[in-house]
Amino acid sequence: MTQQVRDDGGAPVPVLRPGAVQKVNVTTTSAATAAAVSGEVVRVVASVDCHFALGTAPTATANDHYLPAGALEYLRVAAGEKLAFLRSGTLDGIVTVTDME
Repeated sequence: MTQQVRDDGGAPVPVLRPGAVQKVNVTTTSAATAAAVSGEVVRVVASVDCHFALGTAPTATANDHYLPAGALEYLRVAAGEKLAFLRSGTLDGIVTVTDME
């Protein structure tokens, strides 16, 4: 049986395994992941400053959650949800969304 990893003090350490990866082009128009995420947690990192929205058919706006370029964000998601992104600055970029298992 596999045992959970523990730190030097004996406390459990949450460990997740990277799964499926989706890349989304971030431009002046909201764009979403092609498929719904398959896990309960996703790791998100963007090459440019952007905004993001979660939902079954999300559209990101400038009023949505802000994600700075290079920041690594872990998000809890529900079954069937997608993520949509909209750039915040003047440069287009790419967001990488990784299902964490």
